[in-house]
Amino acid sequence: MDPVEKARSALAAGDPQKALAVLRDAGRAPPKDGHDPAAGITAIAAYRTGDGALALKALESIRRDARPDARAALAVEARILEACPTRCRVPVRSHADLLAAPIDVAARYVRGLTRGDPRAAAAIARAFLKADTPLLPADDKAARAELVGALWAALDAVHDQPGTAALSRVAWERFPLEPGLAWLTRTLTFAGMRTQHGDAAAVTHLEALSTANQNHEVVRVGSELCAGKVLADTGVCPALRERELACRTAFSVGKALRQVRRPEDGEHVLQAVAAQCPALAERARYLQARATMAIPGASARAVETWLRLAALHPTSTLADDALLLAGEVAWRAGNPDDARRYWERLLKDFPAGDMAGNAAWWLAWTDYEAGRTTAARARLEALAGSKEAMMSRRARYWLARLAEGPARFDALTSLVRDEPMSVEAALARGWLQDAGAPLPLRPALPVPPLPRVEPTSPPALHAGLALYAVGLDEDAASFLRLALADPTSEITAAHALVQAGDAPAASRHLRRSRARELSGAPRPDDATLWRAAYPRAHADALSGAAATAGVPGPLLLALAREESAFDPRARSPSGAVGLLQLLPATAVTEAMTLDIMLDNELALMDPALNARIGASYLARVIRICRGSVPVGLAGYNAGPGNARAWLLKDPDVPLDLFLERIPVVETRDYVRRVLDTMAVYAAMEGAPLVLPVRAAPPPPPADGGTTQ
Repeated sequence: MDPVEKARSALAAGDPQKALAVLRDAGRAPPKDGHDPAAGITAIAAYRTGDGALALKALESIRRDARPDARAALAVEARILEACPTRCRVPVRSHADLLAAPIDVAARYVRGLTRGDPRAAAAIARAFLKADTPLLPADDKAARAELVGALWAALDAVHDQPGTAALSRVAWERFPLEPGLAWLTRTLTFAGMRTQHGDAAAVTHLEALSTANQNHEVVRVGSELCAGKVLADTGVCPALRERELACRTAFSVGKALRQVRRPEDGEHVLQAVAAQCPALAERARYLQARATMAIPGASARAVETWLRLAALHPTSTLADDALLLAGEVAWRAGNPDDARRYWERLLKDFPAGDMAGNAAWWLAWTDYEAGRTTAARARLEALAGSKEAMMSRRARYWLARLAEGPARFDALTSLVRDEPMSVEAALARGWLQDAGAPLPLRPALPVPPLPRVEPTSPPALHAGLALYAVGLDEDAASFLRLALADPTSEITAAHALVQAGDAPAASRHLRRSRARELSGAPRPDDATLWRAAYPRAHADALSGAAATAGVPGPLLLALAREESAFDPRARSPSGAVGLLQLLPATAVTEAMTLDIMLDNELALMDPALNARIGASYLARVIRICRGSVPVGLAGYNAGPGNARAWLLKDPDVPLDLFLERIPVVETRDYVRRVLDTMAVYAAMEGAPLVLPVRAAPPPPPADGGTTQ
């Protein structure tokens, strides 16, 4: 093992003396791109062993190496302050300095400074509190909660009661469930904080619970706010006198009721919000229709609500969504003529809308299913030229399936060459293989080195790479996330983020910003983009679990990417937890088969444990679905009983038809998305995915004979 890596491991294991000894015995590591990779480890290890002189010397080395962006030095100072048992001699930074740094770095600095210079830390805390803006919720809520906690501790150290009271309110209102603030928020009762700060703070607290998907708690707290009457003849939530607060409370409760499987109650509340709260009417009607869709036998009412939304809000970005979903509900209810009428209206009224491609696809597919081959082919040919990569390759695939003789295999071969990383290519390979035709092959994508940066690159990128070079991966990731915002540096920053251990942020960002480039056949120089957008995060946990359960490794990687974006702490509105988004009840049952006792839901946030239980459950579902991975994925999403029932309606159905005929639209899209991602992971390793022609192999004969 490299001495620097060995020293880093020793430091992480809590043995700073061993870390220093490893570096001393190995001699000074040579500079790496102008940075000494041992300096950060030396600085922190020296402080933990009480060798202040050595730590300061290492810190000065890092400050020099971190140029041209001195913010990297701030991150190292924060780490040293964090590790120092008494006051450490580092510069006292200003509020402005900390505003320029990532939130978690600022929090770490304030927390460390409080130990040695509480008055200076309190001054910084008052400046943050006065400005307030950095405390507002944003994407990285955990880091902002950490900052609130650090500022509270700084003010508490100097007994600043007004300041600590103000930050207690911020913590309770905006971050009620963040683990990093549990020590503070668990002492704050709902009744006490509402009495002290008023109804506006209580409603903000309720909305924070809603954002965190704590839907049962939202229903409970909302009922308390509304004195048990979310609806009354006098209006929504009559106990709250201020109309806006009453509307916001009822809206949050209506959303939560839908998520806790009380769709009738959710529909009722959201319908009232739509009628009585103009500012929320559009969103309330959308969610009302979603709730109605979940009520058995209420499809006609759901269509009526979708059409009402489109009529009352014709300029809304949700109007075309409403028409698309009205068509899907009608189609699912067995009314294809009505469905086509809604999709045709969508194309007429919103030809440039983001749902136009989906409506055109539905029209093409219903033509295909009805045997109107000429009409289907015409619509598919139009879609094949779409700028939407997914829609284009999907149309090309079905045009190939409509072709006959050599033309079909030429079209399938062309699709495999042009779109090798897609589910359509995997399906096409299955048909080619079944016919004995040769399969076009591609080499694996190379694993690129960490890119070099230009002097003109954003300061945050320089800071991130400087910190990564000296072994401070967590702090490097904080700066690299900032660098993602600059289009000129986002691919380099994303690639470095994966190396620094934050694959979720890199993948989430690139799948939004570089969607068009992440299609087609990648060139070797595209490897940096593709490897960052499709990282192998938690690879040891996932590959080990896949091997143990007997499921393909690329499948488990794809499942983790699509279910949680590799975030082990992810929690869905339905209560699914962790890397593979396991429902706690399902996880407990599956864990028992593995002789694992789950103490609580938080245990499912351990990546290795979640992967082991999730892979075992997925393997079980695949077995129930006759060994078919695609049908098993449908079962993973919608329940194995449903998926098996869909398969048994036509046991000999080709796989591509099975995928298109999955009756639950959300499940159909989910299965395609996971298979698409599985195809990418397989192709990147030079082993392109081949999906079988049949949805599932035939069952073994009851008498042990052979099948025809």
